Amino acid sequence: MAEFKILVTSQKGGVGKSTISANLAAYLSQHNHKVALLDYDLHGSSSKWLNGAPKIGVHIQHSPLPLEIGGGRPVHEAKQKLKRLCYTNEVVVADLTWTDSISAEFLFEFDLVIVPTSVSEIELNATAEFLDRLSWVFQSTIYKPPQLLLCPTRVSHEQMADDSIFKQYFPVSLMLAPAVLEGHSAKQLYMRGYIHDFNDACGSSFREFGNAVISVIAQHKQAHMTHTSTSNLRMKALLHMAARYESKMDSAFVNFFHQNS
Repeated sequence: MAEFKILVTSQKGGVGKSTISANLAAYLSQHNHKVALLDYDLHGSSSKWLNGAPKIGVHIQHSPLPLEIGGGRPVHEAKQKLKRLCYTNEVVVADLTWTDSISAEFLFEFDLVIVPTSVSEIELNATAEFLDRLSWVFQSTIYKPPQLLLCPTRVSHEQMADDSIFKQYFPVSLMLAPAVLEGHSAKQLYMRGYIHDFNDACGSSFREFGNAVISVIAQHKQAHMTHTSTSNLRMKALLHMAARYESKMDSAFVNFFHQNS
């Protein structure tokens, strides 16, 4: 089963969602993770990127959701496709353009939700409104909510000095990823290569972003190991108690037998 499932999603195009998805899958693959890219989008930009670029071991699957059908079938199919990839990969990176026809409960299938956003005031407001509609998922106390990572993308050098993102109110708790800078390398490398291989500012910023995601994966793995260890200790304690109880019952039965024989 996959140790980590990532959803890269946004309701708005042009924020670098497919760029993030394809290059993050490649970066994780080059850092000793067995990775699959699950491209839910109709146009398949992220899967096309990886199919055209040099092969680095990422399992690529383009499976557009049949959103025109409506109802629960699209989400059911999305879950099944995700589940199948989880059996043979350590990390699955899913790329999905969000629409309100998708049930928000689908987000519970993932460990980390990455939302790319540009840093203009208008775009940040739109991102905040998008997250507000999904806030109940990230605040859930019934199901385990995914972690939320906000990723500023296509940020110019001039915008690096802008603190608008820190002034923006977001309705949910989130982590802020290192900004991925705008650069010619991203446009030039589509279906040819990977951003993290470039030594320009864009490549360097993407490596920082990729390392931040790797840190989240490592923390999740450590927490899972701790939880598993604690569960094992509890199980051993319960088995020990059961064995003692069974021994006492056996002794009581023997004493009762002797007294009545």
